[in-house]
Amino acid sequence: MAKSLDVDKVLLAVATTYMKRPYECVMCWCETDNKFLRPVTNLEANSWKLGTFTVGKRYKFNVVEEPPVEKAILPHQNEDMIVGNEVIPMAKDRKPLAQNELYAKLRDYGKLFVTDIFGNDNIKEDKYINKGVNCASAGILHCNTDDLNFYYDGYDINGRRKQRCKIEVKGKQDLDFPCSAQYIERSVNRECLVLLGLARGYDKNGEFHKKRCYIMVIGVLMESPVSEVLKSE
Repeated sequence: MAKSLDVDKVLLAVATTYMKRPYECVMCWCETDNKFLRPVTNLEANSWKLGTFTVGKRYKFNVVEEPPVEKAILPHQNEDMIVGNEVIPMAKDRKPLAQNELYAKLRDYGKLFVTDIFGNDNIKEDKYINKGVNCASAGILHCNTDDLNFYYDGYDINGRRKQRCKIEVKGKQDLDFPCSAQYIERSVNRECLVLLGLARGYDKNGEFHKKRCYIMVIGVLMESPVSEVLKSE
């Protein structure tokens, strides 16, 4: 049962992703509980205007309902948190944490395999988890930047180029996920953390018997300073 609250909580923004214009989604890290939280104002519509959040900054939210939110649906129910409409940037964070500082904070919570994040039996076709499955809706994967290949594949409904990421898995078939991150910092031969998140359930206009939550790359954090920043177009 979810806890109904009226308390303030400070969270660290670690990934921002594109939604239907003009909105974005933010994934936050709770530094006291060492876990992902996804602050939303409601479960029916996009919550945040594009540009609300900066990765590496902390924000204060008024928490209305903590996970598991009663009306949320698994697997997102495990990380969704209902908050008020007002977001307050913390004054001490005049300068965002650098990528390598974020890497250091999250490094110990990363996994070696995607199956360690979402569960081997839960992942279908190496691409998605069925809506309603009780697993994490976000996680952290240890990688090297040389194992990542970003490329474009068509355009989305907003007219943006659709970005994807191939992840080389030694001894296995490469993984290939859509990438919804607003910014990706890239470099050669650097240890990194790939932040993965699940999209909301999608049934392709009723074609799928069960709604599918596709695995997406929502961010990449580098161990050391980077040489190139790729902005999703």
